[in-house]
Amino acid sequence: MKNTIINVFKTLFFFDFGLILITLVPTLFKFKNATLSSVFDLAIPFLIIVLLTFIFTKMVEKKGVSVLESKIKFKSLLLSIALGILVPVFILAVMWIFKDFAFSGFNKISNMHIHLLKLALTSALSELLYRGYLFKLYKKHYGFIASCVITTLLFLSYNLEVLNSGKIHALNVILISIVFCFVMDYFNNIILSVLTHFSFLATSSLLIKTDNLFENSIITSVVLFAIIFILLFKKYKSFFMTVLSFILHIKRILSDKASIFISRFK
Repeated sequence: MKNTIINVFKTLFFFDFGLILITLVPTLFKFKNATLSSVFDLAIPFLIIVLLTFIFTKMVEKKGVSVLESKIKFKSLLLSIALGILVPVFILAVMWIFKDFAFSGFNKISNMHIHLLKLALTSALSELLYRGYLFKLYKKHYGFIASCVITTLLFLSYNLEVLNSGKIHALNVILISIVFCFVMDYFNNIILSVLTHFSFLATSSLLIKTDNLFENSIITSVVLFAIIFILLFKKYKSFFMTVLSFILHIKRILSDKASIFISRFK
């Protein structure tokens, strides 16, 4: 109980104080150049969350909670990028099969370097805020599922407009958030998690010309549910096998009792 109360206060200071800072501090800097202004609107919050992450992981926790636990290997680097590319491509391929998507060439994006920089900052900010320190904190004390649920709820609390954008849209945003929780859990390194998120956004922005095409499609929901189920089964395979074994055992007992009951009337 004591740890729970302490963790709630840590969340309030990291998340709520962080949101106040990333909302107010960028307003102190004004640029005449619109492009420069849009970049700094992301860069300043990113630096603030990096600083807060450093303070909480190195000074508050001191040990036991780190967002950079595993080393970055070349194989992991390629895998993180590949995952971010393959997931949206696979979803779009399924949508294409069901004629929900028609590929008409790559999007022509002006100032591509600025566009990619903003996507990188968005990815890093999102991962650090929701699946960085807080994700690792709650995973340490309550396990992966609790951590995934809590950080997803925190995401929704800051993005309430998602809940008003339609049931399918809200569901898909939540499912994507859960998938990224699995990514962070697997790689155990925020840099690789950011790379996956960035690859996902970059691929989507190059292939999709219709706003919210992913989020508003029921096909996205089905594919993401399938991905999450496979990931859950892989992570908790022993649990699933135990439950299956128990169900088969009960079925066998009921079948035997039914056979005995029927045999009495013969």
